[in-house]
Formats: sequence, C-alpha cells, structure tokens
Amino acid sequence: MTLAAQLVSDLPTVFFNTDDFAVSVTYTHTGSAAQSIKAVVDYGTPEPMQGMDAFNTDAMMDIMASDVPIVTQGDVVVIGTTGTWDVISAEIIGDGLMWSCRISRRNR
Repeated sequence: MTLAAQLVSDLPTVFFNTDDFAVSVTYTHTGSAAQSIKAVVDYGTPEPMQGMDAFNTDAMMDIMASDVPIVTQGDVVVIGTTGTWDVISAEIIGDGLMWSCRISRRNR
C-alpha cells in the first residue's frame, strides 16, 4: 500500500474518528439541508492571528472533502454547545482530501 492510499484509509478511521480527534458537527452549505459530519476543530488559533483570540471567537476546522465537496463563505456550522459558527474562508488541502476552514462564532 502506498502512503497516499494509507492516508485515504486513515482519514476517516483515525483523524476523523470521534473517539480520537474529531467531533460531530452540523454543517449547512448555503442553500442546502443541514448534515451531520465529523470535523477536527482547533479553537482560538486561526492564521494569521495566532495567539490574538483570547475569547475563542475564531477557530480553524478541518473537514473531509467527501463529506462536503464545496465549501463557501457563509456556510453554517453548529458545534455542540459552543454555538453557531460561520465559515469565513476555506482552502482545499491534503491532496484534495480535506477542507481547512476558518470559522467565526456568531454569539460573540
């Protein structure tokens, strides 16, 4: 098995496993129905403002491109009890396997 093939296999079972790194979120793409997906969320450390967010109103979130093929600004994410978040920006990473999204919490 190649490293690339192993990565494809490991993403859903290791990195996006809610027993390890991921959390379940509700993701709503603009104009679409809400769906439950898994995400890896890093609170309060978005680039380029690393270390500037003492109130944890910004975060970075990685999601699988197979769960959300298109991410757009304004998409909505509900993360457990932390509230409702808006997608500010996103870029495809990991050879097209994941989206890295900057999100901002609505209830500041």
